[in-house]
Amino acid sequence: AVHLAARSGTLAVMKAVVESVKDKEDRNDMINQPDFNGATPVFLAKQRHGEDAQVVFEYLLNQGSKY
Repeated sequence: AVHLAARSGTLAVMKAVVESVKDKEDRNDMINQPDFNGATPVFLAKQRHGEDAQVVFEYLLNQGSKY
């Protein structure tokens, strides 16, 4: 779900997915988990263009995503 949220480039969707996981360690694992192609959510957000995608990218970094 977090990869789809990153692809959507919508902050509200990303927040809903990330904040649904209450355990900090589980949340960190989720936002840094690569998909089947090896792309992490922060990478997918960075691939998108536009201000909305940049906001999602920055949100993920603030949540502990590794870039």
